[in-house]
Amino acid sequence: MKNRTTLTGLDIIKCIIGDKWKFLIVFHLFQGSLRYGELLFYVDSITKKVLTDNLKELENLHILTKTKIIEQNKQIAIYTLTDIGISLKPLFSALVEWGVNYQNEYKIIQKDNI
Repeated sequence: MKNRTTLTGLDIIKCIIGDKWKFLIVFHLFQGSLRYGELLFYVDSITKKVLTDNLKELENLHILTKTKIIEQNKQIAIYTLTDIGISLKPLFSALVEWGVNYQNEYKIIQKDNI
């Protein structure tokens, strides 16, 4: 990833929306704060290293914050979207809605071509 100060708006959009893992991480965080282990569970088939790297990149972009707490003598990381991260929700919703509409339209096109 480029230095954050050299990223254009399009670079940032591609970095977040165009990346399968970042998209899924942010999508799940719209539901609220999640622990590292919960993200690992929800973002199915991601490796720990890839999750950690993506979380760091999203934190560097100020899309999410990481809070460490001590619980039962264990340090636990909790991830929460920032206000900037939350502001992505309408964009994500529009993309998901577009995908559903496309899928439904594509099925109609396929039926017409059979």
